Amino acid sequence: MKPKFILILWLTLMLVMPVEAQNFTDNFKKESVNDAPSQWRNEKGIGLIGELDGKKVIKLDRDTFVKPRVNGQDTNYLGDAFTIEFDAFFDENKIPTRQSYIINLWEGTGVHGENGKHTDPYFIYRHGIYVAGSFKNTKKIKELAVVTKTWRHIKVDYAQNTLKIFIDDQLVHHQPDLFYKPTMVSIGATNVDGPSGITNFSLIGETEKNLDGGCSAVPTEQQLAVLADSTSLFNKRLKFLEKFSIDELRGLSTLEFRNNEFIMPTRFRFSTSPTDTYSTIPIVAHIVRNSSRQDGMTIDNLNLVITNANRLYDKYGVKLYLDKVIFINDDDLFKTVYKNEDSNDDGINDEVLILDVPDRNIKKKLNIYFVPSTQGTNAGSTPSWSNFPAKSNRDQHIIMNNSHTANGQAEVLIHEIGHWFNLLHTHETSKGREMPNGVNCFYAGDFCCDTPADTNLSGKVDDNCNYTANERDSFGFFYNPDPTNFMSYSKPECMDRFSDKQIKRMYNAYFGMEQDRGYTFQVDGQLGEEIISYNWTSGWNHIEYFEIDDKPFMYFFKTSTGELAIHKVNDDGTKGAKTGIGSYGNDWSTAKIIITSRGNYLFYMKHHNGEYQIRQIKPNGSAGQVTSGRLDPGKWTPLYASISKNYLILIDKENSKIQTYFLNSDGTIGNRLYEKQLTKGFDKNSIKGSKIIRYSSSNGKYMILDLAVDGSLKEHTTIQTISSGFSTMDFSSIYDDFYVTTDSFHNMVFLNESSGQIQLHQWKADNTIGENWYDSNNVMSNLPGYDVLTPYNISNNNGKSSYLMISNSTSGNAIVYKLSK
Repeated sequence: MKPKFILILWLTLMLVMPVEAQNFTDNFKKESVNDAPSQWRNEKGIGLIGELDGKKVIKLDRDTFVKPRVNGQDTNYLGDAFTIEFDAFFDENKIPTRQSYIINLWEGTGVHGENGKHTDPYFIYRHGIYVAGSFKNTKKIKELAVVTKTWRHIKVDYAQNTLKIFIDDQLVHHQPDLFYKPTMVSIGATNVDGPSGITNFSLIGETEKNLDGGCSAVPTEQQLAVLADSTSLFNKRLKFLEKFSIDELRGLSTLEFRNNEFIMPTRFRFSTSPTDTYSTIPIVAHIVRNSSRQDGMTIDNLNLVITNANRLYDKYGVKLYLDKVIFINDDDLFKTVYKNEDSNDDGINDEVLILDVPDRNIKKKLNIYFVPSTQGTNAGSTPSWSNFPAKSNRDQHIIMNNSHTANGQAEVLIHEIGHWFNLLHTHETSKGREMPNGVNCFYAGDFCCDTPADTNLSGKVDDNCNYTANERDSFGFFYNPDPTNFMSYSKPECMDRFSDKQIKRMYNAYFGMEQDRGYTFQVDGQLGEEIISYNWTSGWNHIEYFEIDDKPFMYFFKTSTGELAIHKVNDDGTKGAKTGIGSYGNDWSTAKIIITSRGNYLFYMKHHNGEYQIRQIKPNGSAGQVTSGRLDPGKWTPLYASISKNYLILIDKENSKIQTYFLNSDGTIGNRLYEKQLTKGFDKNSIKGSKIIRYSSSNGKYMILDLAVDGSLKEHTTIQTISSGFSTMDFSSIYDDFYVTTDSFHNMVFLNESSGQIQLHQWKADNTIGENWYDSNNVMSNLPGYDVLTPYNISNNNGKSSYLMISNSTSGNAIVYKLSK
């Protein structure tokens, strides 16, 4: 194609391209009395800044008309849907019709005609409307017909070729099938006896107008300018990243920027297994609840949302990591209806001040606030919203309406995180609507040429995720949008993909956080706060927490030598003073604390011949008397259960046989109550209450056994699957400061001794294992060689805190983490 023809085509498209609605606000606070309003032009007469009833206004003398200059345009800025709102002053007047405001939605101040029809301007009184022409209306509202001075809120709403006008939210004009297309607005006034003036003017263009409850994120003009400027740092990074595939970007946290050039770190460029690495986003969830610590987002649902989001993000190399959960227990904050607006006009969104966001935010994390109620621009809308890249501390958060995460729904959260990383809606129009043939995709719409043109999919997608509208642009081209794109307004259940260019833009924003937001994410990669590490002698392969009269203790046992050490546990979760020691022979295989009405006992046995000993733990934590005996040989895993009676449960992990024994009050083993052959292939066993969990390290499958009060067991036929390869598992509860049931949740911890991988899975209310919410693989925090798990909870005057000790029995190294939600 010849350059001259391309230029002519481009100019033609610019002249005939469909006009898009813009956004505009003005309350004149920055201007002085008698100034000319800087963002307005006079259509007729001279309108100046004045004061009426203590408010700054544009004073409208008789026969004066003014019009806003919207983003440099005097006309042709009204799109297919818009809302105009302003406050109008009505002076004291015994005859309400002696003062009115005159609205024109076309150029000029007189009668407007098209298509053989005409209309007069819209005359707005304090109590009604008058309009003549092909469509006449003289509606009056009696209760608004006051004679004292008053303010009225005027709203003009246009969508789907229907015009509505409201006075103080009461509908006074409804005109469907409007015969003309509004292009601009001018406002004048008539007042026989006194002053007139308007303030708090706003034009909400189509981009915001179509927010039907899903999202109210709106980029600023400065942010849009960055995206549109080919010389901006954002677009320079984007151009550099176009050289690489998504697999080559996975796992990278930032780009090096030296000598005005971007450099890809060599160690990340050619991964032999790119799908094993992720670029991680550390999440801090702030959950607003009432003062009684009830209602609000539940931990169960939060974990499910994160899990579902990671499932959808997985193919793009992005992983959400739930770093911390913070509860905000406050009745006032819980009852607040949050809005994405700046009602004080001070440049700070209301929710930032209400929630005290800058002080609550955890630095270098993505802080997400889960709130029960929000309200959007449209009546009945309940949006969530995000902040586009900016360095201000008031722009470093996302607001999520709880309804958008119901039943683990993650699509709206993914949508908002997309905005966080600089993605626009696929129907964005701030820089012009993208045309169906894509000819203007580089500088209009969402700037992504691989996302098809979109007019806003709200209400245009059926239950089968099909686009149902039959829309064309002004050139007759049909729209064919993508209902599966996360950044559209499709149904959430249909959304499951980003385009390649969208992903590149997200990575671009991720890598550019230092320049765009002033920081980069810090992924701590640990289960919680590391409070202490130890290096003791090797061989301690059984370490278990227990309590005597509510006092915390921990035993350490070497099965190879029979050495025993018992320690107190301090209030801060660290190992305390030694209370007991002993050495009880060689070649033991396993050990377990058991409890009866008379106290605590340590059970240890030998697999090859079934020999066992049961040693009393005295109230002071020292080792006491011992009884011994012999059971059937086998590779038994001992479990302890207390459900009305105390039981010792033995599961042979090699032959899949189970035996239950009654425990006498003196700690001795009573009668065998039950024996059964179990389903084979499950080599790891743990217990919580009456539920026994059997896990297969070879294939990741697990099943549940129910322990009855008579010691019998029921094996469930349902078998489910998690990750394979774990060598150790145990239960761990996590508490949050106080003894409140709703402030704790239960987990299963899995440890792979060979790789050091650690996973925490939620133990769900239905007694099944949920998806993992922590995986050390994803945050490069594996602990190879560590093989012993010791979870415990410490109670003190400040409440209850949760800890997890992970030990390496070969090296003697151990780490204690304080867990948090």
